[in-house]
Formats: sequence, C-alpha cells, structure tokens
Amino acid sequence: PPLISIAEDPAPNAITVTRIEQQPAPAPKPVNATPREITDVAYIEPPAPKYPAESKRTGEEGLVILRVLIDEAGRAALIEVERSSGYARLDAAARAAVEHALFKPYVENGVPRVAMAKIPIEFTWKSRAASRAGRS
Repeated sequence: PPLISIAEDPAPNAITVTRIEQQPAPAPKPVNATPREITDVAYIEPPAPKYPAESKRTGEEGLVILRVLIDEAGRAALIEVERSSGYARLDAAARAAVEHALFKPYVENGVPRVAMAKIPIEFTWKSRAASRAGRS
C-alpha cells in the first residue's frame, strides 16, 4: 500500500486544516530479472506436433526453433518463434505442440525456477511418415 504522510497546520482560534499527501510505495526489487538460459530440457510430457494437413498436401517442411519461458510448474509461460520454418502453418503447429507440453522444471538449489530454453520442432517427410504409421 502507498505511504501516507499527514501534516497539520495549527492556527489559534481557527479551524484545524489537515493536509494528506500520498507518496508512491517504493518499487519492488526484481527477484530474478533475467531467467537462466538452459540447454538440457527434460520433459514430463514432450511436445507432440501435429503435421498440418495442408502442409502435408503441399509438401511443406522445415525446422522451427522456439524460445520458451518455462515456469516453476514446468509449463510454457511464453513462446516466441526464434527461427521460422518459413511456413506460418508449421510455426503455429510447433507453438501449439509446445503449449501442451509439460517440462521438468529447472531446479536451482532445490528450488524450482523460471528458465528460458530453445526448443527445436522439425517437420520433415520422416515425421509425416511417422504420424501416418501411428494411425494404423
């Protein structure tokens, strides 16, 4: 809550006037302004990208590299495309897959912490064949 200072202006034989001035509370200090960048990401539920039907039909392939902020619970709190596949559908499918993934939280000194990681999602003919094989 903001700090409040009260100053009184005494005047003999007159009405007492009270002035209230509100001062802003000091800004909180950031606990960890920049999350640690990690390279070894472990999954509880790995991303399961779905190859978009239209991308399959037109033969679109590519590698999407996502920059992901992983919260203390192991969820993707923020997802940015660091490097596009060149196809908006593939980029969107990669983002959707990572949104539903569950990461093993980054732990520092026994305490789960927010961390940043780069997650590659590849869409290739091989991944298309694997997704077809999984439906049989």
